[in-house]
Amino acid sequence: MWASPVRKAGVLGLILFFLVGCGRWGSDPDTLAIEGLLAQRVQAINSKDLELYESLIAEEYLDDGVTRAQLVERMAGYFTRFHSIRLDYSDTEIDHARGRARVSQRIRLQVSGLREPMLDTEAPSLKSWRSPWSSEALLLEKSNGRWAITGGL
Repeated sequence: MWASPVRKAGVLGLILFFLVGCGRWGSDPDTLAIEGLLAQRVQAINSKDLELYESLIAEEYLDDGVTRAQLVERMAGYFTRFHSIRLDYSDTEIDHARGRARVSQRIRLQVSGLREPMLDTEAPSLKSWRSPWSSEALLLEKSNGRWAITGGL
């Protein structure tokens, strides 16, 4: 039954049709670009790559009075303060139109190896800490063909 090359090609074509029509391959370019930005953010945080992290934040970033420079400075402090940082995300929903996007997702942060106490009452050798899953809403804008985070961090 499966010996026929025509039948094999037909079955493979049908599988490909369902993957493209129902899966990630059918996503529009902006959604894929935003998903790529989110993955790069995780990579930047997990590898403590401040340059990559900064490249994902829009120059015009402003959220609750926090500027891009302040945000990057705060992240640099975290990268220095902890031996390792891990960000996980799930349940991501992306809504975008006319160069603006809102990303809603659940995130969890885990840190280990506190290098210095943040407060006088903290022990300098914190083994590890993991936040509970929480909701996050990021705002993004597309400028010159590139998506960047403009708020929500």
